[in-house]
Amino acid sequence: GKQSEAKQYVGTLLRSQQANFLERTDFATDLTALAKPVASETENYLYSTTGSKGTSQSLSLGTSKQTPLRSYAGTVFVVTDPATSETNTTGVLCESKTPRTTALPAATSVTDCGTDAQVVK
Repeated sequence: GKQSEAKQYVGTLLRSQQANFLERTDFATDLTALAKPVASETENYLYSTTGSKGTSQSLSLGTSKQTPLRSYAGTVFVVTDPATSETNTTGVLCESKTPRTTALPAATSVTDCGTDAQVVK
């Protein structure tokens, strides 16, 4: 359905930001910097991504334009292994608990999407 498009697109943005970080050690600032892996707008959703050099997370959004649809957010976190000091990324895809046409905030962790959203398994 329409929401599966958003899950797929935001998932693509999540993975693209992770790949960008592994290649460049920073996050892309917008869709253009990621080479536009998805359209910025479809009939039902607006898509965006944010991140910047030196930050420890990026946020990719699929914000619903239609009242009956839920919104999505993908947050990528930079994690450092305390034993090896190796840096890696981990991500979480969140879905609003109810339909909404406003953007979701970034997740606070890979298991916590905040009060208005839930982790997409």
